[in-house]
Amino acid sequence: MATKFQRMYVKYIMKSPAIFILFLIIGIFLFSFIFLNLRLNIMRQVEVEVIDSQIFFDNIYETVSNTVYLYYDRNEEIFKFEAEKLSEENGKTVMIINNESNLSGEMDAEIIVGTQTLFEKIFINVGN
Repeated sequence: MATKFQRMYVKYIMKSPAIFILFLIIGIFLFSFIFLNLRLNIMRQVEVEVIDSQIFFDNIYETVSNTVYLYYDRNEEIFKFEAEKLSEENGKTVMIINNESNLSGEMDAEIIVGTQTLFEKIFINVGN
């Protein structure tokens, strides 16, 4: 004895593949839309010196965001900060942050240097 769902499935999907093809086309469209519009951050890892509320980078870096991630060990705790001010001094980038965590010393930092789509990541910039 067939259930109501089974009868509807056979009637609309098996006998006429129009609904199946419609679902397939909608799925491909949604997948393509997400694939071409999902933006990923390009991160760069650098060594920095943190003194009070200032972060001194070893070089001049162009960033697309004021966000910086600081950590001693990436497997432990990562601190996220928004830069209040960004400047260049003596060939180095200096970020002023609100350092409520009292971090200091040499640390690793990750900064956002660009963005790319998922399509670019997989097919154009393979391996980067």
